[in-house]
Amino acid sequence: MTKLVNKVVVVNERRTSMRLCQSEWMALEKICLDEGLSRNRLIELVENCRQSCLGLTYLTRLFTLFYFYNKAIKPDRLLSKDKGENRVRQMLSLLCSSKNASEQKGLYRQLKPVPNKESKSY
Repeated sequence: MTKLVNKVVVVNERRTSMRLCQSEWMALEKICLDEGLSRNRLIELVENCRQSCLGLTYLTRLFTLFYFYNKAIKPDRLLSKDKGENRVRQMLSLLCSSKNASEQKGLYRQLKPVPNKESKSY
């Protein structure tokens, strides 16, 4: 089991804590380096975009996955050639848009786990 790590972040001038596993913190740091943003600023951008039904930690994880997915699958079309806040805002708006949410539901249905032949269901 992966150990979760608590860290205090300052988001919109208030302190809050987030629990992510070490690899998720490292992924956030990589995004911050690539985009030239501080960790607090990146998480602040995520919070400013978030929908009321999604928690900050969940949306941060989702954004991290979305960021690296788009970088791996479509490196030449990664929204804009800008770096920093503009690109992060574009990615967040795409991630949080209602149209994209319905497309993601369809994608998640396609990615349902297939039962392992070796696993037994009781």
